[in-house]
Amino acid sequence: MRRISNDGMADLNPFVSYDDASVPNLIWAKGDKLMMSRFPFTEEKMIREGLSQEKLGFTATNDSAGNIAILWGARNARTSELYLSTYDVRNNSWGEDHTITAGPQVKRQPFLTMDNQGNVLCAFADTELVGQDRIMDDRSTLRISVPGRTDLSFLRRNLLPI
Repeated sequence: MRRISNDGMADLNPFVSYDDASVPNLIWAKGDKLMMSRFPFTEEKMIREGLSQEKLGFTATNDSAGNIAILWGARNARTSELYLSTYDVRNNSWGEDHTITAGPQVKRQPFLTMDNQGNVLCAFADTELVGQDRIMDDRSTLRISVPGRTDLSFLRRNLLPI
């Protein structure tokens, strides 16, 4: 084992991808930047900046050509959605951020992968929130949201040029 970074900044959410030559690349969040380092991990380069707090919890995958997809969730008071962005290694560019889910369910436990045709495949748990009344000590009623039915969802989408 050896330490790869030692700069005093938080290095979070590491992911290993393989490029088209089967060389491992380490991808991680550093502050608001997405970083990459090619094996033997002696130099790092920024591949995306401006990561929001939600994006810091990303999950990632890559295809055999080294293209990368990142998936993250964002929540508000009533819903949570999943967002996806892809990195095209041929053009050294990021695609747009895509909202890939919609609806009042809470999206949890996403799994992400890519095939060799540029398709991004995502499976996740879709949990319905239901209102439930709670009687407080002062006899008032408080309505809260609790998890209800959970179903699995699957998405296949092509986001990369072939």
